[in-house]
Amino acid sequence: MSNIKFPGIHIFFDKIMALFSPFSRQAQAFLAVAEELHFGRAAERLHISQPPLSQQIRQFEAQAGARLIERTTRSVRLTAAGQIMLAALQRMATDGQTALDAARRVSAGVAGFLRLGFTSTAAYRLVPAVLGAYHARYPDVHLTMQELTSDALLHDLQSERLDLVLTRRYDDMRGHGVTFTEIDREPLVVALPMAHPLARRRTIPIRLLAEAALIDSDRGGSQYSHTLLRELFACNDVTPRYVTESVLPTILALVESAVGVAIVPASVRELRPRGVAYRPLAAPMQRDSILFAARRGDSLNPTVDAFLGVIADWRARAPKVQGRQR
Repeated sequence: MSNIKFPGIHIFFDKIMALFSPFSRQAQAFLAVAEELHFGRAAERLHISQPPLSQQIRQFEAQAGARLIERTTRSVRLTAAGQIMLAALQRMATDGQTALDAARRVSAGVAGFLRLGFTSTAAYRLVPAVLGAYHARYPDVHLTMQELTSDALLHDLQSERLDLVLTRRYDDMRGHGVTFTEIDREPLVVALPMAHPLARRRTIPIRLLAEAALIDSDRGGSQYSHTLLRELFACNDVTPRYVTESVLPTILALVESAVGVAIVPASVRELRPRGVAYRPLAAPMQRDSILFAARRGDSLNPTVDAFLGVIADWRARAPKVQGRQR
């Protein structure tokens, strides 16, 4: 059997054997002699003299219950048992180095897993842009994703089924051991059928929506948007006339079918239905925010910090969403 030397292997081996065996010094001595096939060079490698090295080899053989090394005045050879022992110890040392490297990579957030939750409206602008950058930077992280409503996302975050959530805030989400940080803000726009009279305007004052047939956001499926629209109309002293309610992207299908008009985040334009026009909404309090939510003080998963680092880089470079027409 050829004797393959692993540079620095005795260092990793000593770390691992110190955890599992009281005989690590003797095992390290055997490994040095078995690789060098020379007691003098093995002693120099271990920074000890030859007599204690010979003693450690005898102690290791006694613990193994087998003769491992055959030594004459002219040569040092491994017995069949010694060859098996050498191969086993080298595998253990290699596996130990692999384990140490894997632990360091997970600790640095460049490997491991990340469970990400998001709302549907976060998927139109933020999720595609950030996920592409994150995967390119951390290809060894196993990423799982769930699209849920905001309240379901919060529940799964609190119960540790998710590590990080991209969502839109509403009052019931405050507290609960969760921290929120705004990562994107975009204007609201009015989605209209192409033939709607208001589609001829460059912008739409909110007061003109008082007589329009409005499509509301479903309370159960999109509580945040449902609450935001009510606050928006109340703040501007407008009484809306709702004709139905639904969730995105079904809302846009209803608009395209001329069932009514809807107020949506500007990034929803990325869905690009053919029969829908978008016009900026002219009203106070007409911007919408996307936030990331994480458990307060939770630092067990380093991939969360790595993901937030990618978000920070994206925020610094991302163009602002404008309420442009289409």
